[in-house]
Amino acid sequence: MIRAITAAVVDRTGRVRSLVRDRAPDEDVTEEQLAKPKWLARLLVRMLKDLAALKRRPAPRRVDYEDIDVNGDGATQYIFAHGFGGRVRWWVTDCLTSNGELSRHDNTTAAQLVLVSGAVGTITLRIEEVGG
Repeated sequence: MIRAITAAVVDRTGRVRSLVRDRAPDEDVTEEQLAKPKWLARLLVRMLKDLAALKRRPAPRRVDYEDIDVNGDGATQYIFAHGFGGRVRWWVTDCLTSNGELSRHDNTTAAQLVLVSGAVGTITLRIEEVGG
């Protein structure tokens, strides 16, 4: 059996919101509407407001490191260059490992994340700039 999975978010109230959006416009525009200057002005103001909101939306840069083998000795330093120039958030997005943890090493800088691993296996790591 094949099941299609749709990306969705469940908010605190339990409401489900799809992350997949329709490409069709929210409304149709007719020639008669375009002939009305007030209607056209309101449409342009709404469009500019929506565009401004999109420009202000946070869009942190991310880098992924795929299929990194970790040995679990807790001493080997794994260096992940990101070049973001400051603090970063990081998390494992996929793993094939035994039980164990990854932790940030003190050698981490504004340009690279340094981790040590207590886990043995293969990980995929995502690093995201924090900003500010």
